[in-house]
Amino acid sequence: MTEEQKNEWAAMEERLMPASGKAETVAGEIIRAVDRIWYRWYNDGDKINVGYGKETCNGTARFLEKIRGSEFPAEVWNGCLNDDRYTEFTDRLVDEMYAFIKARPELETTPNAEDSRMDFIDDDLDRDEEEEEEYED
Repeated sequence: MTEEQKNEWAAMEERLMPASGKAETVAGEIIRAVDRIWYRWYNDGDKINVGYGKETCNGTARFLEKIRGSEFPAEVWNGCLNDDRYTEFTDRLVDEMYAFIKARPELETTPNAEDSRMDFIDDDLDRDEEEEEEYED
């Protein structure tokens, strides 16, 4: 992403993403979802479908797959990406979804009905079983 694109992404975050809760527009919810995956990686080390990342990222990842119309690479879902490759994945995701929104400006005014954090959680799949074991004592 160029510096200009980073500034535009930040402006879109400010304009379209709420402080909490789902966004009013589809573009805002896309930004919210991308930011969540990026934030969880850079601040907490959570990866999609790995450990606690199952709870914090999986539903959001499914939302983005639905929006994109394609699944993330299998190595994202099976936890095979080392830290450097996962960092590349999250950075590419920001770039890709920025381009996705820019190619579809109507998404900035299209009403959103979905919560990317909550509506795509699978209670059977999105549990950190290691964490549950720690608390069973």
